[in-house]
Amino acid sequence: MTRAFLSLGSNLGERLGYLRAAVEALGRGALLEVLGASKVYETKPVEVEDAQPDYLNCVVEVEYGGARSSSCGSARGRGGVGA
Repeated sequence: MTRAFLSLGSNLGERLGYLRAAVEALGRGALLEVLGASKVYETKPVEVEDAQPDYLNCVVEVEYGGARSSSCGSARGRGGVGA
């Protein structure tokens, strides 16, 4: 088992709803278990040229049950959550 911490953020549309949907989607993975999540916090955009809305962010602790070498590839490109 591999434990990891994922940083999630959203600054468009229903920001809180997108964060909740992302955490729920992570929990549906066959090899991924959500162990916990931080409180949601708001931050200003950094290093952007145009004005953007503030971000809502959180950190999610997960445990991955697959091979350690494939964990990064599995987390990339999880579409359908508001990406």
